[in-house]
Amino acid sequence: MLLRPLPKLKRYLAYLPEGPVIDWAAADLEQWLQPMLAYLKEQGAFSVKMGPPVVARRWSAEAVKAAIADPQARRLRDVEATTHEPRAFDIADRLRRMGWQQTEPGDEDGFAAGQPRYVFQVPFAERSLDEVQRGLNQQWRRNIKKAEKAGVTVVQGGYEDLPAFYDLYVETAEVAAELDRAVPGCPGIGAGMGRNARTVRPHGPT
Repeated sequence: MLLRPLPKLKRYLAYLPEGPVIDWAAADLEQWLQPMLAYLKEQGAFSVKMGPPVVARRWSAEAVKAAIADPQARRLRDVEATTHEPRAFDIADRLRRMGWQQTEPGDEDGFAAGQPRYVFQVPFAERSLDEVQRGLNQQWRRNIKKAEKAGVTVVQGGYEDLPAFYDLYVETAEVAAELDRAVPGCPGIGAGMGRNARTVRPHGPT
């Protein structure tokens, strides 16, 4: 949970990027969310944004490639989805009846640096590493080989590796010319996770 303070006021915009972690299919969904809202109100939050990890539509790689080549497809939601998840639309309707509103990109009212609505998922189940790499484009495969030749490996770290993980995050954001989250956010997340925190970071020769 992120609390974005208002200047000179002890009031906050509360943001849960990928959460809260609850049973979104529960019949008593309101009973899960009301305690959270009450707690945030006690903390001084006057507005709450959350990102329920609920998938409504899926597009296959083939559908996305066809859309890129189609001059009539200006946005992903203009493209017919490969599959639909009826349960997700039911959850959205229930949230609207509870008073929640869905924002559109560019209309976040102070939450412009939120999580992306659309994400790309690479299926790993029952696939070998070679099969996964064959599905990557040539540039990605070239970058992987370059990293391997440089002696870079990926290791699983722990709580003590969060500072190094954050340094890599900031460097990546700077290279990509993207907005990065404020420095205090990373230690705060790590403290909330405690010693159960796990990181995945590259490790190579120094």
